[in-house]
This record gives sequence, C-alpha cells and structure tokens, in this order.
Amino acid sequence: MAGFEDETFDAEFDYARGIELTQQKAVVLVLTGAELGKRFPLNGEPTVIGRNPAKANIIISDRTVSGIHSRIDFNPRNQEYTITDLESRNGILVNFQKTDTSQLNNGDKIFIGATVLKFTYEDDFEDKFHSQLNEIMNIDDLTGLPVKRIFDREFKLEFFHTKRNEKQLSLLMMDMDGLKQINDTYGHQMGSFSISESGKIIRKTIGRKGIASRYGGDEFIAFLRNTPISKAESIGESIREKITKHDFTRKDVAVNPTISIGVAEVSDELQSPEDLVRIADEALYRAKNAGRNTVSR
Repeated sequence: MAGFEDETFDAEFDYARGIELTQQKAVVLVLTGAELGKRFPLNGEPTVIGRNPAKANIIISDRTVSGIHSRIDFNPRNQEYTITDLESRNGILVNFQKTDTSQLNNGDKIFIGATVLKFTYEDDFEDKFHSQLNEIMNIDDLTGLPVKRIFDREFKLEFFHTKRNEKQLSLLMMDMDGLKQINDTYGHQMGSFSISESGKIIRKTIGRKGIASRYGGDEFIAFLRNTPISKAESIGESIREKITKHDFTRKDVAVNPTISIGVAEVSDELQSPEDLVRIADEALYRAKNAGRNTVSR
C-alpha cells in the first residue's frame, strides 16, 4: 500500500512540475476570413498586419485591409503588447472600440477591415494542441504536404504579389505514371505507398523555394517563387529523376512508378491563378503525350 501511495505522489509531483514550467506565449488567431484558423505566434519583434506579402508579417487576404494596416509592438519593460493603426483606410477596432493605438489584453478581439483576430496567451499545452490541430486540418497525412485549401490560398497571394511587383513565378503540374497498373496488380496500399514516397521527394526538392501540394489522387502541384521557367524546368527534371531512381519497395514488393510534369510561368497576359494552372495543365498533357516520364513546357 505504501508503494502505491509513493507512485501516486511521484506522478502528481511530475505533473505539477510540468504545469509550473509552462510559459505563456502571445499569439494572434484569425477568427474570420480567408485565413480562418490560422495562428501567428508573436516573438516580441514588431509585427506588421496587412495585405501586402512583401511588407506584412501577418498577411490578411481581405480587400478591406490595407497593404500595411497595423503593427503589434512589445514593450519589454512592462511586458505588454500594443497595436497601432498605420494610417490604414478602414482603421482598427479593439473590442468594438475604434482606436489609433491600444494595449492588448488576453482575449481581445481585433477588427481589421472585415477580418476579426484574437489576441491571446497560450501555455505549452495549448501550443502543442494547436500545432497538432494545424497538422490534422492543414497537412495531407499521406504525403506530409499542405492540403490543397492551404495551397490555393498561398498560391493566390503569391500570384497577385508577383503581378503587382513584376516578379517571376512558375508552376509545376505533376501526374504520376503507372499508378492504375500498380493499384490493379498490387492493391491500393501499394499505390498509396507510391504516392506517399513521391510526395516526400517533391516536398524535399521544392524546399523553401515554394509550396507543393497533393492536387488530387496521384497528382501534385507546386509553385516556385522568384523562379523563371528555365529554372523551374530544371527543378521539375530533378523531381522526375529522383522518382525514377527511387526504391519503391514495400513488404518485399518493388514497383517503378514515374512522373510527368508540366511547367508554366506568369506572363503579362495571364490575369488569374487559374490561367496559370490552365497553361501548366496543357504542358502536362504535352508531357504525357510525349511518352510520359518527362518534363514539358
């Protein structure tokens, strides 16, 4: 009995110590709008909120939000955060009160254009919860890539940022070859394994150059920031070659899928992200018609 009591005490002590060691972290949560559910941890540095991806730390794709709308600052002396309006078109409200600058308290609602944010503090447990929730909601569990909803949002922002600033943006449309035969011969688990392995290769190859996503089934899509079509074609060729050479072996069964890739870039005549997708899709069809396992523009 004494041993049982000792074990209980030890468990309670460890739990209490874990609670004691948790630290409060300031975050901004998006409660409404296109970025619904997105979470932005604050690190004490000035944080600009706005619609301009080149100038804002928290990017809000809301037409009623100015390019640089407001800024959150941290005062280390009193350990307080404040928000300041940056002469925006529609101003800011904190808890329904219009303000030029205001101290932020736990739970405050911030109204920026038609978007509502929440300023709050989280401990380590809440931080871990939101990180896991983000992974469940926003990451494709088969490939580890962002889900298409997230890709579409980021691609739209990047497309119009590219058009406004006369930068370069390329798109890869990718479709695996031979998946139907793999599914029919070895079952869908082997097909899913092939998709999973290919997604990992694509994610690693794209890296920080852009964002890739599973487009549906055995198709993938990726955009590449500040990348001309010649460089994008080279990156596509690297993906194609790595998948061709990869060891797709599961439970002593080996398969050899390949991938066809279409490449396109932003040009003056393209007016929407959908236009760029259409051009890249046409390039993908050319790659398929050329015999598959190839890259085409």
